Amino acid sequence: MRVEVLREIRLLLPRVPLVLHGASMIPAEYTRALGFKNAGGISPLDIKRAVKYGITKVNVDSDARLAWSATMKKMFSASRDNGFDPRVYLSAAKDEMVRLYEREIRIINN
Repeated sequence: MRVEVLREIRLLLPRVPLVLHGASMIPAEYTRALGFKNAGGISPLDIKRAVKYGITKVNVDSDARLAWSATMKKMFSASRDNGFDPRVYLSAAKDEMVRLYEREIRIINN
């Protein structure tokens, strides 16, 4: 990430809220579960630097989709005990996304 560009933008536009698109960290736990090789995202340190220089919104949609998909795969492949009730597997995927967001918010805010 080019932090110097963010620094310049912040100096020129001190009150304009900035959004960091494509800021997913691509957690290895999800890419492993889904069988993705060589997947990587932005580092937590880069996100912290970006926030320091004026980023007010961080988009992490790919991480959310990875969390959802990895959980769904786990639920469907683990056992037949999960049955066919979507409330069971959809709740598990939603709960995993919430854990991901909580973890990433702590990273961004610290």
